[in-house]
Amino acid sequence: MLLYCLLFWLIEAFSILADLFPLEGRNVMVQKKAAGFTMIEILITLIIVGIIMGMAGIGIFGWLPKYYLKSAARDVKSNLLLCRMRAVKDNCNCEVQFNTGGGNVLYTVKNNPSPCPGGTDYNEVTVSSSYKSYISIGNAGQGKDTANDKSTEDAADGVTFTGNKMIFQANGRPPTGFVQSAVYLQNTKGDAYCISVNIAGAVRISRWEKSGWVTQ
Repeated sequence: MLLYCLLFWLIEAFSILADLFPLEGRNVMVQKKAAGFTMIEILITLIIVGIIMGMAGIGIFGWLPKYYLKSAARDVKSNLLLCRMRAVKDNCNCEVQFNTGGGNVLYTVKNNPSPCPGGTDYNEVTVSSSYKSYISIGNAGQGKDTANDKSTEDAADGVTFTGNKMIFQANGRPPTGFVQSAVYLQNTKGDAYCISVNIAGAVRISRWEKSGWVTQ
């Protein structure tokens, strides 16, 4: 639609210019064609290109917070699944520790204890947010995802895992007494994702949509 409007505007502009600067006779037309583009035509083209690029830039910057939030939520899920896999592979607990204190680190992934009793050790992976200016741990005022979050922990800091950490045992399941808990991510536009882990160790992502959470 925007392209059609711009083309229509361009046609109207050329029509107005044709009325203001009529060409008289075939010789003038031949001379104009041989001379190439006029300064007015070049200016109009540059103006249109500038408008298109400006509107495209606004659209891209408005879209980035949503893109980064979705990517961050997927990264959290991937690292939770990685931690569960490492716990089983190394026959040793693995934990994801979430950072609610700000800074560039969103969470760390490591064995617990480290090194593992069998000598195998999963080197700690610190996940720093390259999009920290857009993404933070928090629930953006949406409250808890009651369908995916059964924890009694306060969700005000965006994490309801006990001690702000998710632990997977060597059998790939959470510790005894664990209840379904979650971490919430938000962006600067008020959008939010919930990444939850149930008592079986399954990981699920939900997105906030206007008035409720929708499982992805």
